[in-house]
Amino acid sequence: MIKKFHETNISFKDIYLSQDSFLINSNNQKKIYVTEKEFEIIKIFFENKIVRKDFIQEKILNLQKIVDTKSLDSHLTRIRNKFVTIDSGLNIS
Repeated sequence: MIKKFHETNISFKDIYLSQDSFLINSNNQKKIYVTEKEFEIIKIFFENKIVRKDFIQEKILNLQKIVDTKSLDSHLTRIRNKFVTIDSGLNIS
């Protein structure tokens, strides 16, 4: 039996993640595709609001705390840019 990776839409304010991996602004219907890792990172933010970088690095990117990498920063930059593309007021800091 095959299980879908994303079973339900996940939302925060006027932005939601669709089952088919799109980040959508419900106010203007602008949408943009997100990768599987971006989807998981955004999902964590929507569910928890405040998340430590090392948590994302370990749980989503499967990297140890001691690994010095810019991978997470790259993912966060792409996510921020996607929020801007769909005219979202959300900000990751």
